[in-house]
Amino acid sequence: MAVKNIVVSLPKNLINKLYKNMDKKKYNRKKSLKKTLETIRQIKNSTPKIIFKARNLVVTLRNKNQINRWMEIYPEGKYTINY
Repeated sequence: MAVKNIVVSLPKNLINKLYKNMDKKKYNRKKSLKKTLETIRQIKNSTPKIIFKARNLVVTLRNKNQINRWMEIYPEGKYTINY
């Protein structure tokens, strides 16, 4: 769990160094690190289904029920649905 939090905030060159050093360690966790990085890439590359935009605010929503609540708070806001 701690490795996951560190990897998310590291730049790409430090991640490469981390891979090189993992071969020297007693316990090889390279496979779980690869899965974590792949999951992060999938999240970053996925397009959000509903995007709500107001003044200086951008919110990604999970379902259409949440649109009503955000429209109450920010009536001038606009949303796009990507299904």
